[in-house]
This record gives sequence, structure tokens and C-alpha cells, in this order.
Amino acid sequence: MSAKRRNDAIDALIAELAPLSQALTVATQRGDAAGVLDAASALRERLSLDDAPRLLDSTLHGLLIAAASGVVANHSE
Repeated sequence: MSAKRRNDAIDALIAELAPLSQALTVATQRGDAAGVLDAASALRERLSLDDAPRLLDSTLHGLLIAAASGVVANHSE
């Protein structure tokens, strides 16, 4: 895949995940444990193992999303 198409695909994935990430951030800031669990679950359901390397390779934002959603923890055990 060309660098431009790869970057476009990563940008699209990050844009898709942004609302889920924002929901997790808001729930965390509010101390809403149920909201944190729901938001983390939504991220985990959306992310696939194939998404993680693309995000981790590209951005710190991706690392934070992957770590918060449990992708990294679930697949490193």
C-alpha cells in the first residue's frame, strides 16, 4: 500500500475512533466507572488486532486508544 493511501486509511480510522475515545475521556474525567467500562467496551468491540499495528505505528493517539481499549493488554498475554 502506498504511503498516501496508508496515511489516508489511518486518518479515517482515527476519525472513526475519535468519538469513542472522547467518550472514554469524558467518562474518566467525571469518575463515571460505568461510563468508562461502556466506552472501553465500545472501543474494544470496534478495534481489531489488525487496527492496532497501524495505529501504534503512526500516532501516540493510537497508542492511547489501543491501551485504553485493552487491545494491547488482551493480545500481549
